[in-house]
Amino acid sequence: MSALTPAPPRFSLGRLLARHPEIGVLIVLCLFMAYFGGTSPKFLGAESLTAMLTAASEVGMIALGVSILMISGEFDISIGSVMGFSTLIFCWLANSGVPAVAAMPLTLAACALVGVLNGLITLRLGIPSFITTLGTMLFWRGLHSYITEGFVIMYDSTALERDRPFLNLLGGNPFSMFHMTSLWFVVLTISLHLVLVRTAYGNHVFATGGNREAARNAGVKVDLVKLFNFMLCSLLAGFTGTANLARYASSHGQLGAGIELEAIAACVIGGNELAGGAGSIIGTFMGAILMSIIRTGLIGQGVSPYLYLPLTGLIIIAAVVLNKLIRRWRA
Repeated sequence: MSALTPAPPRFSLGRLLARHPEIGVLIVLCLFMAYFGGTSPKFLGAESLTAMLTAASEVGMIALGVSILMISGEFDISIGSVMGFSTLIFCWLANSGVPAVAAMPLTLAACALVGVLNGLITLRLGIPSFITTLGTMLFWRGLHSYITEGFVIMYDSTALERDRPFLNLLGGNPFSMFHMTSLWFVVLTISLHLVLVRTAYGNHVFATGGNREAARNAGVKVDLVKLFNFMLCSLLAGFTGTANLARYASSHGQLGAGIELEAIAACVIGGNELAGGAGSIIGTFMGAILMSIIRTGLIGQGVSPYLYLPLTGLIIIAAVVLNKLIRRWRA
């Protein structure tokens, strides 16, 4: 080799993780799969695997919207309340005689407007998105409880019979423990991943979260990008709510409570940076799957399910530390 020929670059784990933040969660996911699979023969069975995917789908679909919003530098913690309120809207429309095929787009439109409201308050008034969505989280959760007076609202039996084919498409159970929500989770993951990495809009999302002023100077409509992401986040929360209603045919005030924290956890575990500007839809997908694996694995081990939250908390801290190290390696 000539002295003037540069030596081939050596492999760098830090460089690899910087380019593909989802690799870290993939390694952890494989380790947990190997451990639980080795200690419980039924863990890797079809029934268990489909159950884990189904359990991950609700948190995961919401986390996809949170991920894109987080990459653009904002948060939304009202999504659990929006999810719960969407079931009330859908159920009320269906029980009033509106077919599900029409009730669903009306419900999603209402949820999208909630996201637009969150975005306008945050961007126009200069209020941190955490505070804005904390307020709307309490508002929509409280309004749900006020309207229902704390009672469970059931899907009317006549309306349920009428809408059953459409509801099966949303949240049916075609085989084993597999539900249609799992399919929607996979489809949404692939679609949003392609949008984020293959389109100009995806580049604008990363630029907005990475350096807002530089992005604006480069011609990116920063506020419009963030506003759309707020809308998308609430829209996916509403879609998740309608899928939940399709499975359980009921709406109650505590539906979706706490799911916003699990969604943010899935994003952080999947490699999304809290400061914005970096993240991965695929990583978020695997973060949601990892959380479901931990929950299912602990139950299969006969361990108290209450251990799930502290263990998830430790993984979140480890993920944040890893992201910080990756930023140093990248620099």
